[in-house]
This record gives sequence, structure tokens and C-alpha cells, in this order.
Amino acid sequence: MVLRSMKNLSLTVNGRLPAGPKGVEMLLERGAKFSALVASNDDMAIGAMKALHERGVAVPEQVSVIGFDDIAIAPYTVPALSSVKIPVTEMIQEIIGRLIFMLDGGDFLTAENLQRKTDPPRLTPLLLRDKHCHHMSSSLVSMTSFFLHYRN
Repeated sequence: MVLRSMKNLSLTVNGRLPAGPKGVEMLLERGAKFSALVASNDDMAIGAMKALHERGVAVPEQVSVIGFDDIAIAPYTVPALSSVKIPVTEMIQEIIGRLIFMLDGGDFLTAENLQRKTDPPRLTPLLLRDKHCHHMSSSLVSMTSFFLHYRN
């Protein structure tokens, strides 16, 4: 379904700020029906919000937008940008801990370690701000740098 949607819309954008408005323009030109966008980073999401606003599309009332990175400016946009926060500090701490374990002679690939599976799954927090994401209730369709939630 994802690949088919990408082919149908021929949507390809890079991850820079101007890609947000460009992606929105491409979607609207192709007549895509969508109620939510998830950009691959907050810069693109902010650009997409600006482009939607300039075209009279109300965010989040008509289209919800979510970014990725939770940059410092995200809560200050209007409306505040919801974003996926990557726990970089925790990831670095985990990597360093595992490196020390290995340097001390530990082996993650022993049968005992593989059977224990003591590490709980780690979840990346999605920071929902305001009522930014009320359209994201059903499945999301992936695009190259955007994810689109199609209206039924």
C-alpha cells in the first residue's frame, strides 16, 4: 500500500525546510485527499504548516501535522507542533553501557543473554501539543518524506 501510494503521487522531497512547502504544493496539485501529514523532521513539518496556512487550510482543524526531532522551536509555532522526540542522551548512555560491558568481557550473543531478553522495548515519545493530531485515528500511508492519512 505504501509503495503504491508513493508511485501514484510521485512525491519525492528532500529533508530540508523548503521541502515542507514543496511537498504540500505537490500533494495539492495532484489532488491528494489527506487529513494528516507526518514529516520526517520538524523543519519540514513547520514548512508544511506554513504552506497549508497560506493556502487557507486550517491546522489542525482540517489537517493535522506531526514532526520528528522535537526541536526547540516546536512548542512555539502556531499552532504548537506535535513531534516525535528522539531520546539521544538515553541512546548514548545505553551504547556506552553496552561498550563497557563488552570491554569488560561481556558477550551479548551468549545463549543465556539471548534467552533472557531482559531489555524492555524502548518507546520514543510522541509529544502531542494542543489538539494538533485529532485526524490521526486510522492507518497512515507512508510517502518519501511525508506520511499521509487519507480521508475515507
